[in-house]
Amino acid sequence: MFLGESIAGLIIYHKQSSFLDKNLNERKIEHQLSKQNIEMKRADNIPKIIILIFFASFFDFNEFIILYYFIPKIARLSVTSTLRLCSTTTITSSLICILTLNYKIGKHQIFSLIILGIFLSAIITMEFIFKPKDINIENYLISYLLVFCHFIFVSFTDIVEKYLFEYNFLNPFLILMSEGIFGFILASFYSIFNNPFREIINIYNEFESWKFILLIVFLILYSIFSLGLNMYKILSNIYYSPMTKSLAAYLLNYIFIIYFFISEKDFMTEGKKITYILL
Repeated sequence: MFLGESIAGLIIYHKQSSFLDKNLNERKIEHQLSKQNIEMKRADNIPKIIILIFFASFFDFNEFIILYYFIPKIARLSVTSTLRLCSTTTITSSLICILTLNYKIGKHQIFSLIILGIFLSAIITMEFIFKPKDINIENYLISYLLVFCHFIFVSFTDIVEKYLFEYNFLNPFLILMSEGIFGFILASFYSIFNNPFREIINIYNEFESWKFILLIVFLILYSIFSLGLNMYKILSNIYYSPMTKSLAAYLLNYIFIIYFFISEKDFMTEGKKITYILL
């Protein structure tokens, strides 16, 4: 994913820069910005900007580590648990934007956040009421706390990207490329201590060679789809708001929830389907 981000960001940022440079060379601008004394001053110096981009990558990296490494080792959660709790991102992004970026929100938005909070609390309560009995309550609680950490990290990444664009006027694709580079470095260091390739090799040694080739093809496709998704996410986040971006992510949730409810062994407790989430 990070490799796809860095490559996509580099290509598009380079194309944009080349296009702008070409147009500026071909056109003779009579009233240059420098003559009009219009100057856009960045809020931060270069070292601080680099640190902020690093932290955005760090939060993005930890989203995946929490979701796909730590939580499965602690407790078995529903495969759609993150879909049902994703309104956490809207609430936390709103609060952080108000506190750090001085966003002003109207009464209708406050009312919407309260309603989201009520339904989120109801969902969490239902999750624990219908908890599988074979899962330790402490592990179950820790797992859900990690789910909330995952969503908070999503908000942190969105806010940093928004800040870098609004206060430091960075090109979105430059931000994306830089995040991809830092993320790739973090993932490389992580692989030294927790090598994912060893398990892949052990599994695919038992299969035919064409299945390993298929794995490589799917990894390349995953990288391509990831770069497309991350381009959409950063543009919607920057040109609209972190809250708008998080709300857009809800659109397909019910499709996935209904699919897993019908076709997979989800929403099961003591061998029975629970249907509260579809109400």
